[in-house]
Amino acid sequence: VVTNLYDSGIGSLRAAITSANDVAGPNNITFTPGLRGTIYLSSDLPALTCSNGTTIEGDTDGDGKPDIMLDGQNLAWVGLSIYSSNNQVRHLAVSGVTGIGLLVSGASHVSNTISGCCVGVALDGTTPAPFGGLAIHVTGCEATIDGTTVTGTTTWCAVYIADHSTVSVTNCQISGSAGFSIFASQGSAVTLTDNTISDSASTAIQLMDEGTTGTIEGNVISKVGTGIAIGDYVHATVNNNSVTDGAWCALTGWGGAQISASGNTFTGNAQSITLSGAGTVADLTSNTVTGDKAWTAVFLNSQSTVTLTDCQVSGSAGRRCSWRRT
Repeated sequence: VVTNLYDSGIGSLRAAITSANDVAGPNNITFTPGLRGTIYLSSDLPALTCSNGTTIEGDTDGDGKPDIMLDGQNLAWVGLSIYSSNNQVRHLAVSGVTGIGLLVSGASHVSNTISGCCVGVALDGTTPAPFGGLAIHVTGCEATIDGTTVTGTTTWCAVYIADHSTVSVTNCQISGSAGFSIFASQGSAVTLTDNTISDSASTAIQLMDEGTTGTIEGNVISKVGTGIAIGDYVHATVNNNSVTDGAWCALTGWGGAQISASGNTFTGNAQSITLSGAGTVADLTSNTVTGDKAWTAVFLNSQSTVTLTDCQVSGSAGRRCSWRRT
């Protein structure tokens, strides 16, 4: 049990993690009921390395929200790292780090969960709590990210998934990112469902690199640069998403992307669907496109192969469908 908010010493979170790593586990790290506030880190906390896993629970009053914040004070590179399997990090908030808020890393590590956490948000759930890097990075392992809030990422990506990881991102709130909101690459397999993404200067969801696969379903995306971008021979299923008020495109695919998209609603974007490049194949069924603000709603270009079935396109400021060299 963590009994205080000190950076180190008896009763601190740092001491609790060190102790947990020294035993076989599984371990549970909790905080004294009612304890609430910020732990100001002078350096990175020890990574979670127990072979049978450790659970950290930061909800001290039972309301399902974080009561403990880790503040890196621009001294810590990572808020908390996971380097083993079967870990659960619940209801922690992170701010003030210079590199990564929450890191899950290591070949073949499985069954790691980040749930109900906040990165870039104070304990009141609304006040910005700045940090200077990636919010969540998963590399080379399996993880689930659920019910987590990320606000105000100042670098190129909020959630970065890489190096053949298998990751589910569900019921998360991501807003205010200076770059990508979710970026998956390097042969990773991702399931992205029921997330809300808004106010991003760049792309909400981007999948890259041959071997990467994705299921993108039920996400609500608004006021971003591009909604969903699929490239480089990625195989993706894109169903029942909503993309509104995008500065450029709701759905784009290129470079041999293989896309099946059904039941999506694209409203008020500069352009809704753009598909291009030799080898790009898309099956577009029962999608609704409304009120595009630029010159065409659906643009097919450069030797892409596209099937349009039962799609509804209306209210475009320009052409409803345009194709070139397809």
